[in-house]
Amino acid sequence: MAEQQQRLVPGGFRTLRLLCLPALFWALLWALWPVHADAADVADSPDKGSPARTLLPEDSPLSPLVNDAHLSGGLYFFGRDRQRYDVDRKTYRTNLRHGSLQANLDLVSGYAWDHLGFDFGAFTSHDLFNYGAPDHEMGYVPWQDPWHPDWSRHFTLSGVSIYKAALKAKAGPAWLRAGWLQPEGPGVLGVNWSIMPGSWRGVNAGLDFGGFSVAGMVADTYKAPWFLDEYKLMKNDGESHVPGVWSLGARYAFDNGITLEAAYGQSPGHLHNAHFKSGWELPAGPGRLKFGYHLYAMADSDDGGGVNNNFDGLALQHYLFGLYELDMWTFRLEGTYTAAPMSGPWSQGQFAYRLADRNGGAKGAYEVWWDSRSDWNADDEKAVFAGVERRLDDILPVKGFYVGVSGAMGWDGRGWGTSERLNEWAVNGDLGYVKPDGSLEGAFVKLHYTEYRNGTDAPSWSVYKNGFQSEHDFKILIGLPFSF
Repeated sequence: MAEQQQRLVPGGFRTLRLLCLPALFWALLWALWPVHADAADVADSPDKGSPARTLLPEDSPLSPLVNDAHLSGGLYFFGRDRQRYDVDRKTYRTNLRHGSLQANLDLVSGYAWDHLGFDFGAFTSHDLFNYGAPDHEMGYVPWQDPWHPDWSRHFTLSGVSIYKAALKAKAGPAWLRAGWLQPEGPGVLGVNWSIMPGSWRGVNAGLDFGGFSVAGMVADTYKAPWFLDEYKLMKNDGESHVPGVWSLGARYAFDNGITLEAAYGQSPGHLHNAHFKSGWELPAGPGRLKFGYHLYAMADSDDGGGVNNNFDGLALQHYLFGLYELDMWTFRLEGTYTAAPMSGPWSQGQFAYRLADRNGGAKGAYEVWWDSRSDWNADDEKAVFAGVERRLDDILPVKGFYVGVSGAMGWDGRGWGTSERLNEWAVNGDLGYVKPDGSLEGAFVKLHYTEYRNGTDAPSWSVYKNGFQSEHDFKILIGLPFSF
């Protein structure tokens, strides 16, 4: 066990954790420091019982950096019980069964001289119990990167991880951030999520002119939230280093509710990603309607048919979505069509919008999320999703409860070495509560259950590259957010 608690690589995040301890101390001091105000200031205050927090004199150029800072965080519990069907033993077996406790602290500063500031965020995770796989997405896995898992290690790690530590600057419409961060503005780069987001190490800059935004980013390492330290980007083989990634995008939001976005990016010598996104939000009868179309595209630089050759030509995914909100009701109807042509047995065979292989290797700015277990993204797969959610404020004496049901179905997915097509479906149920006001405003509880079926007898992760067998999946999430 002692060996499992050691860092596997003394990377930049370990050093950064030490360097950021003073910042964390300052943040806590700021939050807890008693505020003193002159009697005259209190008398002139609009809310005499709540004088403004002013740690630095207002005439100091550093005043906005400190006085406009915002400190937030939360305490969370995530529990999961996931059973997966074993086609050889003809029974369901435990895949994930764990209860995890997390906490985070997030500091967003103001701007000194109205131009310079910094952001910092850290979170901790600890398994209260774990009777399943060690690579669940709420704890820290006991190996360093996604390409070299060590399955002899059976327990997740506990620890503290920095997910944000960035300097920021702004001048007029221009802004810039540098360090460990989550991408902002239009572009092809995104992040994985557990309770907290993943982190890129890079530079992110952009311009905002009213409804028009343009942004670019370069980065050289990534860290998914279930890793303690950052790691290098790799090709599929886990050995060929990708020195960096870049992204450039533009977005325009029209006054009539239409939004258009286009973006392109690369991991040079490996993958090319691009997308077009459109959406329109407008009143529709007594409610509000939002609908749109996205086109995601991927291509690779390797045509040799080996492990780093992801696709035979261009891979595409079409995404149509619609959402209608009416009083207490929310309705969703969405659909996808995927083309991820395979060039050989090592081909990706699925559409995973990222610039480095493996879950956690990187992540793209991808917005299809059905919480129905499968990614519904096999080659030639057509898939649909429908769901309805209802708030119960007008039924129950306590406000904040909601209930939802949804389902997804996919068909015609292709695998390698078989003529059988993948057919799959899932049904979901949700029950939740969000405290609408009071001392614990924003506190929540969410229960989610998915019944997933794989319509083939293929073992998990075999001929269908991202296909696994049937599952029963139950999740519970409890959160107590706070802010100062």
